[in-house]
Amino acid sequence: MSDTFITSDEHYGHRSIIEACQRPFKSVAHMTEVLVANHNAKVPNSKNYLTIHAGDMFWLTMSEQEAMVTLGRLNGRHAFIWGNHDKTIAQGKNLQRMFDWVRDAHTLHFNKKKLTIYHYAQRVWNGSGRGAWHVYGHSHGELPGLGKSFDIGVDCHNFTPWSLEEIEAKMAKTKDSLIGQSATFDANGAQPVEQGFCKPQVGGSIPSVGSRLKLGHTEYLENIARWEDA
Repeated sequence: MSDTFITSDEHYGHRSIIEACQRPFKSVAHMTEVLVANHNAKVPNSKNYLTIHAGDMFWLTMSEQEAMVTLGRLNGRHAFIWGNHDKTIAQGKNLQRMFDWVRDAHTLHFNKKKLTIYHYAQRVWNGSGRGAWHVYGHSHGELPGLGKSFDIGVDCHNFTPWSLEEIEAKMAKTKDSLIGQSATFDANGAQPVEQGFCKPQVGGSIPSVGSRLKLGHTEYLENIARWEDA
């Protein structure tokens, strides 16, 4: 097993995300416990393992101390890529020091493949025409990938980080290149649907929770405005 895991958009401390994305949790505390339990069930309890969080980890209502306590409960080491809801980390210098690094984007290599990690989905990325990979967050499963890319956020993956081997297996099922691909669009003329949406997920292992229901594109957009005020 590789020593690197990737995840995104946990939104610890964010009450309204439960309704907005129909996460199967009873409360913010319930969501935190499931996210922590799922992380620790996947990532070994060793500093030899690194989890890269691709943005929007802690909601702005969390204090630096609360975020530090939550991060300290998660197995392994951690690195962070800026998202668009990261005020707690931006203002928390002690919290930032708990990460190996904090940056705008990151590129790594795995089994001779280049992987670009960024909070926002890219239409093209370094090597995208030559089979390079890209994972992103931000869209909570509502924006399908193009070429060898997909949403790595927790809403798409049972609220659990993914290993590089899991990413490799999924990439093996997608097309090699963006060149020559044609994209179709939904009824709103907005979303490319080449790969389809993330499948509905069953949330968490401990404690047991129900199934996540899928939001339609229009409903998702209407809910975005609520997040800023919650």
